[in-house]
Amino acid sequence: METTTFAILVALADGGHTAAVIHDALEESSGAATPVATFYRRLHALVDSGWIVAREDPSSGRGRPGKRFELTDDGIEAMRAEALRLQRLTRTALRSEATR
Repeated sequence: METTTFAILVALADGGHTAAVIHDALEESSGAATPVATFYRRLHALVDSGWIVAREDPSSGRGRPGKRFELTDDGIEAMRAEALRLQRLTRTALRSEATR
């Protein structure tokens, strides 16, 4: 799983958010700027994959409904699977370091 994909899923783990909040969380977690076009392509790919869903957010405060993104059950499953994969890799890396 691409790092950006995982970071977006993790940003949504505590509940639904607007694209702006997700983008800010992504940049904060990576420590680098993520181009807006790249971010929106990935966000829409996740909607197309069924891992997240976009819902209208009438409280967006922009005078028109915005979008709020939420994890689906499939998205939660994918995020957890990737977290477990990364955990196994981390354990292996730490174990190999301890044997030196």
